[in-house]
Amino acid sequence: MTGEGEGVLVDVRSHCQSCAPPRGRSASWERGSWSRSGLTTSPAAAPPAVPGELASLCCGTPWHSKGYTTGHRTMAARTLQALWEASDHGRLPVVCDASSCTHGLQQLADALPEPDHARFTSLDFVDSVAFTAEHLLPALPQPRRLARLALHPTCSTVHLGIDNALHTVAAAVSDEVTVPDNWGCRAFAGDRGLLHPEITASATAVQAKEITGRTYDA
Repeated sequence: MTGEGEGVLVDVRSHCQSCAPPRGRSASWERGSWSRSGLTTSPAAAPPAVPGELASLCCGTPWHSKGYTTGHRTMAARTLQALWEASDHGRLPVVCDASSCTHGLQQLADALPEPDHARFTSLDFVDSVAFTAEHLLPALPQPRRLARLALHPTCSTVHLGIDNALHTVAAAVSDEVTVPDNWGCRAFAGDRGLLHPEITASATAVQAKEITGRTYDA
């Protein structure tokens, strides 16, 4: 992790337009108090660096899940180049705001040519959940707590090994954190759940019934 006073590279999902940097930025990356990300916790905190071409980047999962090999390779090369430059050649960690995208970024090497593997392995991808649990929670004031919270770990948090961090973040804001007994894969599969929501509805039906059987604040 970077030392005091150094920036943190933030790579968020390209389709998260509410979090994307303002249009018209031509620089390859930008520094500043990016309050929407929630990563600047105090005036003394290190400002994040955000790739200027963020809206045109992707972790590659939608391409890979559909079998679009050429598109996956093209996006992997574009994303690697942008993150390599914005991270100061791997000096800064790459913090991603969505676990599925973090998982996708960690698998980009499968779509990259051999000469790019050295640059790829120099990048340190950190999921925002783990980053929050380790670095933000100790620096934040005590939040308003909820009485009861239902938590659904995703397949990506399992693959990334950050379920404990996810529970830590949830426990920081709720007195009771419940992972449903019928928790499981929601069958979203990249963007499949967007195109066929009935698949996800079927996969989560039992869990949804369990959750609606109690009252949760979140």
